Amino acid sequence: MKSRQITLKDIAKMLNVSTSTVSRALKDSHEIGAETKKQIIDLATSLDYIPNPLALGLLKNRSFTVGVLVPKIGYHYNSAAISGMEEVLDRHGYSVMICQSNESHDQEVVHVKNLVASRVDGIIASLAQSAGDYDHFMYAQKKGVPVVFFDRVPDYEKASKVIIDNEKGAITAVNHLIERGKKRIAYIAGPKNLRISAIRYRGYEKALKNHNLPIDKKLLIYCEFNQEMGYQACKKMIAEGKSFDGIFAVNDRTCAGVLAALREHNIAVPDDVAVIGFNDEPYDIFLYPSLSSIKQPAFEIGQEAARIFLSERDFDPENFTPQTKILETELIWRAST
Repeated sequence: MKSRQITLKDIAKMLNVSTSTVSRALKDSHEIGAETKKQIIDLATSLDYIPNPLALGLLKNRSFTVGVLVPKIGYHYNSAAISGMEEVLDRHGYSVMICQSNESHDQEVVHVKNLVASRVDGIIASLAQSAGDYDHFMYAQKKGVPVVFFDRVPDYEKASKVIIDNEKGAITAVNHLIERGKKRIAYIAGPKNLRISAIRYRGYEKALKNHNLPIDKKLLIYCEFNQEMGYQACKKMIAEGKSFDGIFAVNDRTCAGVLAALREHNIAVPDDVAVIGFNDEPYDIFLYPSLSSIKQPAFEIGQEAARIFLSERDFDPENFTPQTKILETELIWRAST
């Protein structure tokens, strides 16, 4: 038979004290005498008392829950960022409610509306690759729910963001290929409608211009963020006889497919074609050859997003100054270059 949860009232009744005395004692208040406090804590421990977060939330007009919306939890970047958020939020008594859009804008809309209906205190989000409008996030803000974006962020200015300098990261990647003697560098981008793809392309283009290298639009291919699409994009370039000696891909999942396609066509990496990705996934060292990449500080990005949320808990949509935090990337040089 299911046992009933012990409440503050139960403990108060057993010790013949008020519920407020029990509550303050369990919070280690100096207002409660040492002997009384010890009796209350000992009894609560023996009864396996668990505080009721819903009651606490009603008292403080907070749910102590933050909705975290990511494209896919299985992406290492997202799981590392969530760990960073939890590391900060746990210390402030918050739990996270994790939702994944599965790269679908429609699913993203549903999750945001459900999170608002669930009375979360805030939303921390990274956009789906099929990004459309941002009305659902604006809806959350109008309801008094602060929204903090990270990684894939929208281009409207009325929300706080934690990002890296994607343009600078792309410049670093392409410069690295050029320094390895590569002159015909392809860019396998993400979805065309995603802002991050355009920003990294801007960095790619700047690096080529800075070295007086030609920009060949035939060496630009847009595709989804996965191994299969990277594989197909690379095979397409080879089949069409395009000349290239370097590939910069929008992320490491895409690069995994690129390496497979080059290997299938007996193209030596890095001698014939050097390859660099973005994200520095844990599996990069196990690819053949091991993959060079631009490392993003995902855990720290999650921490920063959580800190911004905490600073915006008392969100007022009419009186709000958005924050943007930009973190640094790092070149990780491995065998593929």
